[in-house]
Amino acid sequence: FGVWKGTLVVTLACATSALVSRSLAQAAQRRWPSINLGMFGKRMAALEARLGKAHVGTATAAVALLRLSPVFPFVPTNYLLGLTSIDPRAVFAGTFLGCLLPQAALVSAGVVGASALGGSISVPPKLAAM
Repeated sequence: FGVWKGTLVVTLACATSALVSRSLAQAAQRRWPSINLGMFGKRMAALEARLGKAHVGTATAAVALLRLSPVFPFVPTNYLLGLTSIDPRAVFAGTFLGCLLPQAALVSAGVVGASALGGSISVPPKLAAM
């Protein structure tokens, strides 16, 4: 695919998977209403109430910053976002924007690695051993 197309495909897949996970969490929440962010404490419930009322742009920025943080694992965060009342557009856009740069770096590394294995570029043996 190359760097640009590969980055676009991977980032769209990340954002789509976030929406699917969010939908699954919401379906579970409809089935078992006791599942909510209030289970995690008063602070999480207050955060959810605030983000649920936030403008789509603010919620998108919050999700993008959440995606840029290496502390929060991707899949559990998707499910937790499903327990919030954040607009699905904000989840998709925030995930897309937040995953764009890290995915571009990973796809670029893959393209360089494929080029090195294909012989189109030469890699010093010490670097290849890493």
